[in-house]
Amino acid sequence: MRPAIDMRADRVYLLTDPPKTELKPYHSLVLKQLKAAGIEVLVRLCEVWDPNAVVGEMGRIAEAERGNHVYVNLGTGPKTCAIGGSLAAMLWGFDAYYPKVDYEADPVALPQDFPVKSQTEILTFHLDPPSGDVLAVLELLSEKGGRPTRKKEVVERLRERGFLKQGSSAQADQNVADRVLKRALEWGFLDSEGEGRRRRLRLNGRGVAGRKMFSHLSARAANEE
Repeated sequence: MRPAIDMRADRVYLLTDPPKTELKPYHSLVLKQLKAAGIEVLVRLCEVWDPNAVVGEMGRIAEAERGNHVYVNLGTGPKTCAIGGSLAAMLWGFDAYYPKVDYEADPVALPQDFPVKSQTEILTFHLDPPSGDVLAVLELLSEKGGRPTRKKEVVERLRERGFLKQGSSAQADQNVADRVLKRALEWGFLDSEGEGRRRRLRLNGRGVAGRKMFSHLSARAANEE
């Protein structure tokens, strides 16, 4: 919490699973000290042991804080939060930092509550999330709950979401669907079996992870929003 206070943050989001009884004193202390510093604190319940869920929750924070300068702390919580926070920094444009803790100092207020002696900026690069048409396919396959999906259903979903031109031929629609599916396969989100009319599509483990990361993003064409 010290970096947030030193940087005079206006608002802090705390990602947490429901704190266990033995950890509640630490949770309460963080809330108390941040509020005492005049910082607004928003607690978000999140599967902090799942980096994909962390990325998705941080994406929703990015949407809420659009236009604001957002930092992400990579040194607090489980390593899964550091992994998710690093990916979120690249996807959502956060500035990442790592607080260096002085483990040789005396605890500040509670056992294992050691002071921060410095912080290091973690430089990242930019990653683009999947496009809306790929997200529409992810959404469709997720709704199927593991059941196989035909390409015809993909075409119908793309039409519903505005990714196909009105009045286009059936062949043109098929070509668009093929290009979208090619990009979804390149992302590694789905498995494809068979050819032609026998082709069937299923969401795989990477696709499930992708849904957790990107479900807050629009799966509609820009002119449909």
